[in-house]
Amino acid sequence: MKNKDLGDAGMPKTYDKSTSGGAVPAHFYKPKNSSNWYVRLDPSTELKRYCAPTPLRKSTGQSDLKLAKIVGLKMLADQRAEWHRLLESFTRDTAVHRTKVFLDESLVATICHARLHSWLMSDEEDRLTGLTDEDILEIESFAALSDRTMRSILTQGPASASWVDLLDTVFDWCYTLGYELDHSDPYLPKLVREFAKVEKTAQENIRLRNLGEVDGTATPPPPQGPRPRLSDVSDIFYEHKSISNDPKYAGTLLNAWKLFIEHAGDVPLDSVTPQLLYEFFESRMHAASKPWAPTRIRSFGKRALGDAFALAAVKGLMTIPNPIEQLKVLPTLTKQAQKEREKPRFPYTTQQINQIFSSAWYDPNEQKIFRGKMAEDLGARYWIPLIKTLYGTRVREPIQLLCSDVRKQGTIDVISLRVDIEKTPVEVQTTSQSDSIHRSLKNLTSHRELPVHPKLIELGFLDFVATRRLESGPNALLFPSSEPNSNAQKPKPGRAYEQCYLRFVRDRLKMGNGFGSHSFRHFFEDLLRETQASTGAWPTGLSQQLMGRSRTASMDKDFIAREGSEALYGSGYSAKALQKYHGMVDFSALRFPPPFPEWLRKTHSS
Repeated sequence: MKNKDLGDAGMPKTYDKSTSGGAVPAHFYKPKNSSNWYVRLDPSTELKRYCAPTPLRKSTGQSDLKLAKIVGLKMLADQRAEWHRLLESFTRDTAVHRTKVFLDESLVATICHARLHSWLMSDEEDRLTGLTDEDILEIESFAALSDRTMRSILTQGPASASWVDLLDTVFDWCYTLGYELDHSDPYLPKLVREFAKVEKTAQENIRLRNLGEVDGTATPPPPQGPRPRLSDVSDIFYEHKSISNDPKYAGTLLNAWKLFIEHAGDVPLDSVTPQLLYEFFESRMHAASKPWAPTRIRSFGKRALGDAFALAAVKGLMTIPNPIEQLKVLPTLTKQAQKEREKPRFPYTTQQINQIFSSAWYDPNEQKIFRGKMAEDLGARYWIPLIKTLYGTRVREPIQLLCSDVRKQGTIDVISLRVDIEKTPVEVQTTSQSDSIHRSLKNLTSHRELPVHPKLIELGFLDFVATRRLESGPNALLFPSSEPNSNAQKPKPGRAYEQCYLRFVRDRLKMGNGFGSHSFRHFFEDLLRETQASTGAWPTGLSQQLMGRSRTASMDKDFIAREGSEALYGSGYSAKALQKYHGMVDFSALRFPPPFPEWLRKTHSS
């Protein structure tokens, strides 16, 4: 017999009728391409209303059925227990996350329909177990009393002496269904009257049954299917957004939706109100961890939730108007509170960068302030600040470089900022370190090819890359300290460098709040602005491509022409074209460290 709570499944078509080890129990099968026995179990329909658990399809690792039974039966038991705990947590959470709903015609009908069905099904069950004459008399007495009470309410409305009692019953019943009503809801009087009609109809049907008369109205109506809930949108929303967006951004949008579910509970879509949305945005604005600024609520939060609700409507999961469109006011902060939350990012001055180049960061013999990976990776300590200075890259862009990202393009050497990895046919067949690394860039315009700056060549960058390529292979990380934690789900390179550098600037150089890795980018932007102010505006879109920006900053509009639709076509400027203009940027005020080979020779020389 199938377990209604935990689900069941028939055998797949690859079922092997081998009798080795005895009769094959349910949920065991042997795929045609395997010698081992597998177990299979599907989650229950009830559990799938709350989430989308992965069906169990797992090898027992045993080819002998006797041994497979020992392993497989435990697998099945453990999975059933896990799903049972999960189901209990969802049903428990549903009770905890009840939220106030605003009534409408549809919800009133749903609540009353459920009440009528509950009455008639309960009566049906009583008759299946049997009713004595005394039971019948008690039912008749209650039905007569209920009829008088409901007539009074239908006739007098709120003036009836029984109105308050029925109102309490309505609230209790809605709470059982997962709805918490507002006493000021304008539809509440209508719900109470419709509820009274249902109570009256239910008792009339029950009295007809007592007389042995059954007509169409006496047959319990079929139960209404579960109303679509917020979680029903999650998968289709992520899938929809992944079509035209980077998976990382699609995940960010989905996370906003999940935060809303966490706040509101997995309530029916049709019960979401502007008030609930306002309360959610207000809670995000004051969240203890990663609070949203008012600007993020307006630009990101409202759009993300609005798109999810719009998709739900298109898919037929929601019948009410998009509640985001009904939200005419958004929560905000005082000017003082907004100022306190700001996280400034200041550009380095020329003096500050010279301070970094002459600090302990550029002392190859310094050991006290460096530990772990950064104690040994002198290449990262030397080259990454230089790359950030000469290109104004984002924090993570040079950290995740591979040896193969530095290469010849025609007559010039280039650095490719990208996430894909070029492999030879032989490398495709093998597993390398790079296969386990999750590289990412901010957006499509961040993918770019930059000419290797003459200063980097002068300091020995190309020789350093060639040495790393010989040591570890073309697709090895250029900086070994960038190797990510292998236990992470999506290992990201470079955490060791980021944390070490921030500690150094904060604790050793005492530069204060607002200075860090991103300050190099703002420094470079200032140099670009000064260069174009003195030499004239560069070709349209060239400086944006050099910086990997998709839009022109408002302060730069006088110096940098805005691109039109032509920016959407072709692959942009070549690295050779960028090289000419990149060479115009004046770095002469900087006091660079000695060339890398000379710098390394200082190691332990004293």
